[in-house]
Amino acid sequence: MSIKTIIRNKVRNTKLYDFYSVAIVGCKDVVQIVASFWYRLYPVQRNKIVFSSFNGTSYNGQPFEISTKLLIDDGRDIVWILPESIASICPHRSVTPNSIRAVYELMTAGVWIDNCRKKFWVRKRNNQLYIQTWHGPVCLKAIEKDAERTLPPFYVYGAKRDSKNANYIVSETEWRTTNIQQSFWYNGKIVKGEFKKNYNYEQANKKVRDYYSLNENTKILLYAPTFREDNSVDNYLNNFDEIVSTLEEKTNYQWVVIIRMHPNVASRSDYISYDTKKINGTLYPCIDDLIVAC
Repeated sequence: MSIKTIIRNKVRNTKLYDFYSVAIVGCKDVVQIVASFWYRLYPVQRNKIVFSSFNGTSYNGQPFEISTKLLIDDGRDIVWILPESIASICPHRSVTPNSIRAVYELMTAGVWIDNCRKKFWVRKRNNQLYIQTWHGPVCLKAIEKDAERTLPPFYVYGAKRDSKNANYIVSETEWRTTNIQQSFWYNGKIVKGEFKKNYNYEQANKKVRDYYSLNENTKILLYAPTFREDNSVDNYLNNFDEIVSTLEEKTNYQWVVIIRMHPNVASRSDYISYDTKKINGTLYPCIDDLIVAC
């Protein structure tokens, strides 16, 4: 372990650093924080449901599955937090993430449905309902409380508040239920969910190939790494030309590789120079489709 790492770890374990981290992150959101207090004066609209997936970057996951069941016009006002780049694929009205409008919709909605932690300053009102679906029934890495020593203080602070805000957390497996009880700083109600049983594999494969103009004979390799503590991309693969060349040589098929960054580091997707063999899959709305297609 380097001297720099030792010093960093020592500093990170101090209360002063905790305060510094939370304060610095909070300063970046000061306008939204002020807006959130102002909009708490507005009445809650009981028929409004605000959906968000992966911090407002995606239109997928359990929030997507739930919102598709609410397409029939029965008086609900359904709002998605989505970037403009994919908002057009959503049949509901949407607002851009990290905007004042998004804060307004959150603070005046009757229901929140999300699969990621909300920012540490977001505080649910007493007459709002918050359903947290999380984003993975089984995990092969330490998360939440299990990884508390390596998580930024502002994240831990926000995670504890988010769990306190939640009325329900959804769990698809016994493993996840135990994980939520032990590691999510949560002692509330857990709702039993289930895996998607009617997924249309042929349609998903066609959607991906049409989206990227790939024919049926082209094979697809998907590279979708998780994020690193410092949001660095230094440890990610970048020798994709060699990988594709080797696959084509060994299999006698045409290959492409779709590179999809974790939502936490989606802004770093430009670490690769893309071409017809190396495709940027970060903005594709549904990773389930990409997994099927590959």
